[in-house]
Amino acid sequence: PSRFESFGLMVAEAMRAGTPAVYAAVGGLAEVGAAGPHNLAAAGDDAADLERRLREACAAAAGGARLRFD
Repeated sequence: PSRFESFGLMVAEAMRAGTPAVYAAVGGLAEVGAAGPHNLAAAGDDAADLERRLREACAAAAGGARLRFD
């Protein structure tokens, strides 16, 4: 996971594309990612939490959940 991000362009680009993002909530990522209702934030510097969030997103997609922004 990222340990520092000044802005969080990856999350902003995902939201612009209508796609949720899984990210480590550090630096600018925490602020930008909070704007997306379907984004999944993992605790900063916690690889196990990031893995849990990624698995959560994959399980939702496999179960047919809608993972796009309205």
